[in-house]
Amino acid sequence: IPSWWLIDGSWEKSFNVKYNLLRLRNGSTLDFMSYDQDPMKFESVPLDVVWADEEMPESMYDATMARLMRTGGRLWITVTPLEGMSWAITRIWEAKDENVACFLMSTAANDKLGADEDPPWTEEQRKRYVEEFAKNLPEDYKRARLFGEFPEFKGIIFKELDERIHRVAPFEIPRDAVG
Repeated sequence: IPSWWLIDGSWEKSFNVKYNLLRLRNGSTLDFMSYDQDPMKFESVPLDVVWADEEMPESMYDATMARLMRTGGRLWITVTPLEGMSWAITRIWEAKDENVACFLMSTAANDKLGADEDPPWTEEQRKRYVEEFAKNLPEDYKRARLFGEFPEFKGIIFKELDERIHRVAPFEIPRDAVG
């Protein structure tokens, strides 16, 4: 946050440590929250904008959406989808909601990667870094980390499982069936 956004240019005058609130010179308030907080803390005041860094628990998503609906607010979720097929894939990614826009972003396209280095990395240095980072990753993790795809990790998710076909009522296995 640039200091000119703060009240009198002062972090001390702008930030309330007790409530994790940052008040800006223009009257805006930033409410810093964490996923390890009591979920009821997500049920309070209306919000205009929320940025969730990584996937939030579904109950917190529901509470946040209720707070945003009151104002017509916006939600951004930036996530490296390492959990695979979570609630977010069906409720957000596959929802086909005209009010929802989803984007896949490539790590290699991140022009901020290495920007803090002195001197900042060139495009070639970023490319080499990404290649080095990726070379020992399993394919599913590579797709998640490099391309933002929701992978279906092998051995955990069975795409073809259909409860109507593959689930049977419990039954006794005859003793002579196992030899």
